[in-house]
Amino acid sequence: MRKFRGILSCVFVAVFVFGIFCGTLTADDSGKVNINTATVKVLKKIKGLRRREAKKIVKYRDENGPFKNIEDILKIRTIGRDDFLLIKDAITVGE
Repeated sequence: MRKFRGILSCVFVAVFVFGIFCGTLTADDSGKVNINTATVKVLKKIKGLRRREAKKIVKYRDENGPFKNIEDILKIRTIGRDDFLLIKDAITVGE
């Protein structure tokens, strides 16, 4: 029984880690990317976001906590109104 639990735990961890790296745990049912949970790799896939902005989103989130609404992304100095208009339909902050 212990061996089975150990194997089951390993499988669960592997699926979870795989999901994070593939981005499947960062989008909601609408396919939008959750900027509160997405990795730099996933954020870079959003049309209009470059690696630099993706890294700044993660850094801002780590230092200030989760975004309360998608407009909060404008608090990041390198993301302007035009950038926001390009990505707003592709992002979410979850529920």
